[in-house]
Formats: sequence, C-alpha cells, structure tokens
Amino acid sequence: MSTTAGDDGLKNISFLTGLSVLRLQSSNVGNEGANLIASSLTNLTELELECGIGNDGLQSLTRLTKLHTLNLGYSTRFNVEGVRHLAAMTWLRVLNLEHCASTIKKETLENAGFKNLRVTFTHIDEHFRGSSLTMNF
Repeated sequence: MSTTAGDDGLKNISFLTGLSVLRLQSSNVGNEGANLIASSLTNLTELELECGIGNDGLQSLTRLTKLHTLNLGYSTRFNVEGVRHLAAMTWLRVLNLEHCASTIKKETLENAGFKNLRVTFTHIDEHFRGSSLTMNF
C-alpha cells in the first residue's frame, strides 16, 4: 500500500527530533508542512521534498541550519522570492531544483548570491526544450 504524505501526516513524525535524513517523494507537503519540519526536525542534514512548497515554506526551511543537501525537484509553487530564501541558506552545499517552476531561470540563480553550492536545475531554452544543468557557486 502506498500513501502520499501531506502536511497533516508530518505531525506523526514530528517527534523524531534526532532524524537526520528525510525523503518525501511525490508528497503533498506545502508551506504548513515545511514550517512543521523546520520547527521540529532541526537535526536534518538531508531533505528531499518533491512537493507543493511555496515561498513561505522555503522561508521556514531557512531555520534548518544543519541542512547541507536540499532536493526540491518537481516543486513548482515558488518563484524568485523563494530562490532568495534558498540563497540565504549559506550552509547548503547541494541544491536540486530539477523540474521546478519554469520561472526559475539560469540568470536568477546566477544573481541570487549563492556561495559554495552545487545547484542542479532544469534549464528551459528559447525553444522550450528542457535540459538538466549543474552550476557550482
């Protein structure tokens, strides 16, 4: 049996305060769930959220100061403001934004102020063809 994790489901794991890796693929986690993760699972070093997180949720994740790997592949509800929140997470070393919002352009990432970070994302060219790119900052 397979279930899809959402904001309410995260309440069931919020007591796992020593958790260091959390992978939620194809989840329904939104801003509320991101806030719950950031306030209760503060020892996370790796987080994978393929979900509907938006700008507010990304702002919540900035409280996860032990996080070094963040995978937001297929998350489509954030924009340039969300990228700014990600750039504030100077402790991140790996960021995956593949298949995220089409508003996230290569130039946006270049101008965000990332430091010491490897970012993988899907670049859409002028012919609307997608290709995976990795940039090191």
